[in-house]
Amino acid sequence: MTAQYRLREEEYFDWSTHVLQLRNGVKSSTASIEEVQASMNFTKIFLEYQLTFPCLVLCNWAIDNALRTFYMKKHRQISPPYTLSLNQLLELTRDSRGHPDLETVNFMESIRFLVNSPDMALHQPMNEGHLINMIRRADKLVYDLYLRSYGAEARYKRVF
Repeated sequence: MTAQYRLREEEYFDWSTHVLQLRNGVKSSTASIEEVQASMNFTKIFLEYQLTFPCLVLCNWAIDNALRTFYMKKHRQISPPYTLSLNQLLELTRDSRGHPDLETVNFMESIRFLVNSPDMALHQPMNEGHLINMIRRADKLVYDLYLRSYGAEARYKRVF
């Protein structure tokens, strides 16, 4: 039997599974692996039409959700912070030797800057080769984060 405690009118907290359940069907503050997989699959479709901005948005969204999932697993928290600080990003992206991976953090922040920039001049069509490399790197990063979060049970399949 599960004990449920009322938090607000719409929310219930299930203490046995540590999952926030909302009446409107949203399960948590992060997307499922299947939703992230679908967004990365859509980047291939947008890539065929040379649509740079949707590719950047979807890659940024997938990376953010993979980071939040890894943060929740690592810190055993139910919900991650809305945004991760630079120190938290450096902590989450440590390599096998324990050194912060500055290249990866720089890559993530560059995509975030391009997506959130109000300057439309930055959203000009990108060279197809550069866009493919960016999507490949984002795909590898999402795969690595889910692999670190779930181990062999990760159901994320690389797009490229």
